[in-house]
Amino acid sequence: MQVETCLILRNDRIAKDTYRMVIQGNMAKTMKPGQFVNIKIEGYMLRRPISICSIENKNEFVIIYKVVGDGTKKLSETSCRTMLDVFGPLGSSYPIHEELDEVLLIGGGVGVPPLYELAKQYRALDKKVDVVLGFNDADSVFYVNEFQRLGASVTIATMDGSCGVKGTVMDAI
Repeated sequence: MQVETCLILRNDRIAKDTYRMVIQGNMAKTMKPGQFVNIKIEGYMLRRPISICSIENKNEFVIIYKVVGDGTKKLSETSCRTMLDVFGPLGSSYPIHEELDEVLLIGGGVGVPPLYELAKQYRALDKKVDVVLGFNDADSVFYVNEFQRLGASVTIATMDGSCGVKGTVMDAI
């Protein structure tokens, strides 16, 4: 793990209160699925822990975050080409079970992003990947197409029933 000044390449809204940020930094080469980074936001003492969604290459990675307070609100307003103080990668990574032919990945809300890199790695091993994603409502749904482009089978659950199965991911399963 390391502290690095990284460059924001993109910072786009992808769903209700949810943003996708592409970050350029050397730490990408040591990242694994399931890890996270701590981001320092100017004007705030505490760093924000945000899971790694995707490792694009040895110098770029993607995070997806939800605006839940003043710090993440400020992050959502940060423009491209801005430098960002990032500490990471942190945490244990997900194990990859190469002996399995099929995996089921389950996540909801901000628990969805770290599953994407995991799904990518299983698909690179030519494994069948089933993904069940849960959200509050249709406006909060994101990354369905991205999982499908990997070749994963995707099922959606929303608490209000506005998209997919009504209820939780357990109801969808």
